[in-house]
Amino acid sequence: MTIQSIITLAVTFGLMWLFFIRPEQKKEKEKDDMRNNVKVGDQITTIGGIVGRITKVNEDTIIIQTGADRVRIEVKRWAIGSIGADEPVTASDSAKKEARRRKKEAEAEAEAAGKPSSRQIRKLGSQKETEEIAPQAAPEEPSETETSQEEK
Repeated sequence: MTIQSIITLAVTFGLMWLFFIRPEQKKEKEKDDMRNNVKVGDQITTIGGIVGRITKVNEDTIIIQTGADRVRIEVKRWAIGSIGADEPVTASDSAKKEARRRKKEAEAEAEAAGKPSSRQIRKLGSQKETEEIAPQAAPEEPSETETSQEEK
């Protein structure tokens, strides 16, 4: 091997370390710091998706309390995915879901009764509007050759 090929290999490995390995090490260090700095009262999400509030911190485990029924679960520190829960489902979100469900039920009942659903009515209305907007084609008058053939 020549000096040039050794230098090329060293530069290649250096760039790979710089762009691939180093960022992963930084992310891992940040996660370790986050997991070591949890305290009682923090809202966390585990890597399995369980959301809860920390009630007790031990050396390598934590105890979280989940839900309204206050179930307590002991999990390892390495299982903490993030601190701070996502936005909880609000009443307006559940009201929107309920309204969509009722609308679907009403459409299903209308269809069963043989009545057009609101979706079908909208579709028919848009078809009528496009028919009204489209210019009416004028009837074609027969050409001179056609009239002369009819007269014969």
